[in-house]
Amino acid sequence: MPTELEKCSASYRVLAQRLLGRAPGFDQCPKATINKLLALAELARVKKNEMVVRRGAPCEHLIMLVEGALEASIQGGSGRRHLLTFIPPGMMVGLLPCIDDGPMVHDILARIPSVVLKMPADVVRRQRAATPSLHIAFDVQLAWRTRNLYDMVAEQLLHSLRERLSQHLVQLVTSFGLRRGKKWEIALRLPQADLAELLGITRQSVNTELRELEKTEVICIRHSHIDVLDLAALRARCGRLVVNN
Repeated sequence: MPTELEKCSASYRVLAQRLLGRAPGFDQCPKATINKLLALAELARVKKNEMVVRRGAPCEHLIMLVEGALEASIQGGSGRRHLLTFIPPGMMVGLLPCIDDGPMVHDILARIPSVVLKMPADVVRRQRAATPSLHIAFDVQLAWRTRNLYDMVAEQLLHSLRERLSQHLVQLVTSFGLRRGKKWEIALRLPQADLAELLGITRQSVNTELRELEKTEVICIRHSHIDVLDLAALRARCGRLVVNN
């Protein structure tokens, strides 16, 4: 009997085509190029807290998240993990190693049950070398990620904690928000320790800012989950920061 994933395979592949077709750089590729890239890819389910790939491992696949949420982290010499970012559907893991044939850059873990599409790295490299539009797409995607990295460094140096926390929450709504009437539920468990890691500050500082947002009825905190009650007010608190939608 076919598995549940096999039964849904066609729908997931259509979704993957749409997601990749909207990604910076890849949105300029002909549909035939996108379809060819995805043709030999393998769908896989990953359980909550399952390791998708480890930092330092050889790059065997270019992995795109189709459904769910992944997290990228780095583990230090002391064994302490540092959470770097959450990865939403449509984002790819292994882009840089696919370009330079180096090892994987981060530990990638499934934050919630997820579905990924695994494209063999050697096939991706051959198609990129043979297809000018795909080569350009990788360059544009890498440039887009580099700009985001520069922006993140600038934010830490130039903007207040309130602006940075507000921006992170708006981005989480954009990537993982579920509309419930006038409010937005962020469909991830968000312990304050994780938010502190993302922002590079103490848990106590995060708690102070979250309580202020809750007191002014911008957000509601419930059992490590955050609901955004007033998205416009949250955006206003981003101040001079440009929030990517």
